[in-house]
Amino acid sequence: MQTLRMNSNLLPELLEALKGWGRVWAPVERAPGVFSLEVIDDDVTRARPEALRTIVPFKKLLLKPRFTMLSGRTGEASTDPFDNDAGAQVLFGVHACDVHALKILDLLYLTDYADPYYQRNREQLVVIGYGCWPDEHCFCESMDTSSVDDGFDLFLTPLEDRFLVAVGTSVGDDIVRANPHLFEAATRQDTRDYLRRLREREEAFSLEIDVTDLPYVLELKKDDPVWDELGKKCLCCGSCSMVCPTCSCFNVMDEAGTRRRILTGQDLGCLPIPRLRGGRGRSQLPRRPCRPRSPTLLPQAGSLRARVRDAVLCRLRTMYRKLPHRDQRGRGLPVRAR
Repeated sequence: MQTLRMNSNLLPELLEALKGWGRVWAPVERAPGVFSLEVIDDDVTRARPEALRTIVPFKKLLLKPRFTMLSGRTGEASTDPFDNDAGAQVLFGVHACDVHALKILDLLYLTDYADPYYQRNREQLVVIGYGCWPDEHCFCESMDTSSVDDGFDLFLTPLEDRFLVAVGTSVGDDIVRANPHLFEAATRQDTRDYLRRLREREEAFSLEIDVTDLPYVLELKKDDPVWDELGKKCLCCGSCSMVCPTCSCFNVMDEAGTRRRILTGQDLGCLPIPRLRGGRGRSQLPRRPCRPRSPTLLPQAGSLRARVRDAVLCRLRTMYRKLPHRDQRGRGLPVRAR
């Protein structure tokens, strides 16, 4: 992996150059502490890559919540209107945990039978990562997702008055070659400053979650009263589906009186929809307490969703076994950032 450096004052020029690779999306501050993903082609200075959370997650750039799959006129063959196709896009300000989520989406939608709607947008997406600084709500250090080695085209880590730039793909290399005046070779001092920042960032995590044997605990606690407590708070708003990178439920319907077939995203918690994964009759989730726990426990054995779940849980189990130390209470300590 090639590592370069770039002066901080050249960031707006880099964003201008990225327009040549597609529409540039970035976090934008809409209100104090409230950020949304927006196109910044009109004014790149609006970008706030340091924003930790946005209202709408980036996965909505790859799959619309609702789009037309087929359309046509009576007596004619139906065609794909490419309603979900977004064209070339650049996502700027992607954090390490977001890159991990994107890799899970790729595993879900591009394994075995690739989803053509997702695939067309994914192939045209340029991912520009950005090294964030955690607040009191961040726990990615406990989940071993606070750093990433692949899954991005370029990754910018802010240092004092400059960025350390990691080139992850050939597309990232093309961006560097097209803008040689923005980048220069990294020095040993850059490396020392980067390692010092990693140590300071690791110490900045104040929220620690003990995830020791979490997959087994979830399976053993599927009838725990905590699900009833969470179920009473469920508003069926679908927000959990909006932010979850592994939620892939959908519904396909034909509009009456038209020649349109529409795909709409559905959330496991936003039932009742009478049929789910080929089920018949009544909803498979009749009670609210089932909704919060359903994304982990409901996938049918052998399904792609179940395999993705098992792959994620397998990674968690492997991570837990690699925990280097335990304190006197036997709790696993956070995994150190690489």
